[in-house]
Amino acid sequence: MVYVFAHRGSSGTCPENTLSAYKEAVEGGSDGIEIDVQYTKDNELVVIHDNTVNRTTNGKGLVKDYTLKELKMLDAGCWFSEQFALERIPTIEEVLAFVKEKEGLLLNIELKNVVIHHEGIEERVIKLVRDYSLSNRVIFSSFNHISLHRISKLAPEIECAVITLDKQFKPWDYLASVGAAGWHPQWSKIDQHIINEMKKRNHPVRVYTINKVDQMEAFLTNDIEAIMTDYPGKAVQIRNEIRRTRGGE
Repeated sequence: MVYVFAHRGSSGTCPENTLSAYKEAVEGGSDGIEIDVQYTKDNELVVIHDNTVNRTTNGKGLVKDYTLKELKMLDAGCWFSEQFALERIPTIEEVLAFVKEKEGLLLNIELKNVVIHHEGIEERVIKLVRDYSLSNRVIFSSFNHISLHRISKLAPEIECAVITLDKQFKPWDYLASVGAAGWHPQWSKIDQHIINEMKKRNHPVRVYTINKVDQMEAFLTNDIEAIMTDYPGKAVQIRNEIRRTRGGE
């Protein structure tokens, strides 16, 4: 079975990286959710994708220039729809507590430490994941592969996954050099040969971001670990239809 991960929650139907988006993803049958984590001015860990609050809140400026209290005053939902007015930026602990209550739900934590360096973020997220006893349900990913290598040394029991934007030559060799097990490639930058070789070597491949129906149908019938999508409910529905068809129902 190909898993369905909700990219920033059910971000096609709810404001991204909000508790509403995560709840809808779970209600729609998602196997996992993907979130983005970075520091506030007062060194708290919050869940938001961009380095600024401009696009997904009614505020302006860099996330790192806001304290947690100031970020919590921003509206993180009205930009998407008035239905979600007063939605707030969650902390990572709020998300971990949510996941903890959902038996079997997986969590992909992407560290947003490429453009802006967040000193010590690896140690902080590892400690929190361990505090919530979620090491076996969490995947750490990042475009910052130095950060992933650090995590692989600090927490070998937690899977690390390299995110890439371009085509890769023998990605299994590169994963070994980083200390990562998983690979998260952009969907258009992979081919079947690479997928097959990764499968032989037991490296999970989770492809992003799959939003069109034909793409969902193609990748949900492929031999990969998971797809990441803004429309997890739709992807789960398509996966169920594929199962029924294959089962002759």
